[in-house]
Parts: sequence; C-alpha cells; structure tokens
Amino acid sequence: MSELPKASTAKPKAPSNDTARKAVAVRALPTTLRLDVAGATLDSLESGLAADCGFPATDRAVWYRVDDPSGLGFVVDASGSDHRVGIAMLGGDPRDNVLMGCSGGSVLTASGGPAGPFYLAALSDARTATHLELAFRALPAPAATVTLDAVGALDGGGARLSGTYSCTGSGSPTTVTISGRLSQGGTQGISSPVDGTCDGATHAWSLLVTGPQAFSTGTAQAVVTASACSGPGCTNKTAQGTVTLS
Repeated sequence: MSELPKASTAKPKAPSNDTARKAVAVRALPTTLRLDVAGATLDSLESGLAADCGFPATDRAVWYRVDDPSGLGFVVDASGSDHRVGIAMLGGDPRDNVLMGCSGGSVLTASGGPAGPFYLAALSDARTATHLELAFRALPAPAATVTLDAVGALDGGGARLSGTYSCTGSGSPTTVTISGRLSQGGTQGISSPVDGTCDGATHAWSLLVTGPQAFSTGTAQAVVTASACSGPGCTNKTAQGTVTLS
C-alpha cells in the first residue's frame, strides 16, 4: 500500500518588504496594495512599535514608504484586510524611531505638514488569516469661499470692507486668512490680513484698507482674497467688484 504524501512543513517565504529598509515605495495616490503576509516576521523595532502603539496581539509586520510632496496629508485604510491590522507611522529614517502616529482601528490619517518620507509599519495579528490590503489616498486640498459686500464705510481716511467667508480643511491644522485691496481713481490701498476660523461654517469678515491718500465718498474697485492653508498647500479664492463708500 502506497504512503500518502506528507504535508509540507516549509515556512512561507518572507515578503520583500519584511523590514523597514526594504519598505515598498508608494509612488502615486490613490492606490491599493495587497499582500499575503503569511511569511512576514517581527523584529525588535516592530515589536517596540507594537508596544508603543498598544497593539498587544502582533506577530508580524511589513513596511511601506510614502512621500507627501503636497504636504496636504494622506489616509491609509487597512479595513479591506481579513485580520486585524495596526498601523504605525515613523518620520524620516526608521532607525531614528521617530514615531509620528498610530492607529489600531485599521485607518491612519497623516495630517498636512512635512513632506516626508514617512515609513508605515503594518502590524498584523495574522495567525489565522494573512491577506493584507492597504488603500492609500491623499487628503483633499483645503477649500474656501469668499463674498464681498457692495457697500463699504469710510473710516479715518481708510475704507472698511466686509463680506462672508467659509473654509473647510481635512488636514490639521488648517488656517484661513482674508486680505483685500481697494482702488479709487489714483488712490490705492491694501489691508493687513485678518485670521479666520476654518470649521466649514460661513462667517462674517471685516477689514480696513488704507493707503498713502484718503479714500472719499463714491465708488471704488475692491478685490478680497481668502487663503486656506494646510501645511504648505494653500487654496486661494477671490471676490471682486464695485463697492460704494459712504
């Protein structure tokens, strides 16, 4: 009677990105990367990250590198995996172990700021399931709106303009400033920028435009700009029109 073939006991081969120095470069967003992590291992750096991030059940890890030249930030979503995945993010050389963020809920958001590189360790509890799926996407640029009122008020030789603005940002922090300029014949003036609130709501703005000469009663041409910025990325929105000064 012939013997049945013996089941293979060979250990699965480790993925190419099993260590930080061999991290897979994520070159364009959005993208989704899939990997069988059955052969992945856990070294001292990775076990330290698991402890620092509070991921107790971790038995393997693989690495990815993301550059964020826009500075707007990005999201990594591991919810498509068939097991629990924690994500730890390091800034710069992984050997320096500069931990910038952790997520034990399968989604990590890297807010706007430095352009990277960022090294991401996908820390798996993959004893019974080994399919890792990471979806990378960029955070959108901040958005802004601005309106300009059709009337302005003379104020000590200057002119006070007003209107509304809104700002929405997905990165953190997102700031917004409003600035303006005014032209009335040969009289020109600019304002100092005023800070606003970036919370998605519509707010009123008011600023004082001054110049070398005083403005007078009548019409003038105004331009106002709202600048919403997250990291080095900014969105500028402009409103312009004729303003009646009184």
